[in-house]
Amino acid sequence: MSVDATMREIKAVDSENQKNLLSDEWRMNQLQKHLTAEDHPYHKFSTGNWDTFETSVTYLFPITKYLGLLATGMTVDARTLVQQARNEVSEFCHKYGYEMPVDVLAKWIADKSQVYTQHAYMRPLEVVAMVLGSDDK
Repeated sequence: MSVDATMREIKAVDSENQKNLLSDEWRMNQLQKHLTAEDHPYHKFSTGNWDTFETSVTYLFPITKYLGLLATGMTVDARTLVQQARNEVSEFCHKYGYEMPVDVLAKWIADKSQVYTQHAYMRPLEVVAMVLGSDDK
């Protein structure tokens, strides 16, 4: 993703956050979130804004020789996702005898992230990830 495209995405997220600040429904949701127990994952989850992106870090993690993951957000979540992706790619290669295709890894990450949003006892991953792949041709 180019620097220009990244900045457009950050501005879009910040714009959505600014719009949410005017929404009664969003504010009621924030109030409900604030009233939950502090140790509950729902209490900590919110939308991003310009400030959250300034405190986040972007890393490029190698998964295999041909696969990588560009991650922006909470470093601990990025490292956890990378470790799980490496394990999944290794199991795929062992089971099928060839390198995991980029689209299969991207779908696995998307499915895993979706599960984290569906269960109250699981904190959603605070990371945006892009799967990168190349071949030797």
